[in-house]
Amino acid sequence: DVHSAVERRLIDAIGEDGKRLHTGRSRNDQVAVDMRLWLRDAVKETRAHLEGLAAALLCDQHTLNLVLGQDASVDQDGPQSNRSR
Repeated sequence: DVHSAVERRLIDAIGEDGKRLHTGRSRNDQVAVDMRLWLRDAVKETRAHLEGLAAALLCDQHTLNLVLGQDASVDQDGPQSNRSR
């Protein structure tokens, strides 16, 4: 089962101390800890991806246009149709 697999991997990783995994913990406690550790790593990875995306957007020369929701045909003076007025 999954609990035995986790224990085997832990023993492979840290040696004989991995056999103490069950000391004072139920299987439900082990699942809760495993889920928390997985979620912590997933959040770190997602945050790193989001930080990379934010950096890429901030470095983009068209950031102002993206923030304002305008397309590339609009410059600081406004839409080209407004220039003739």
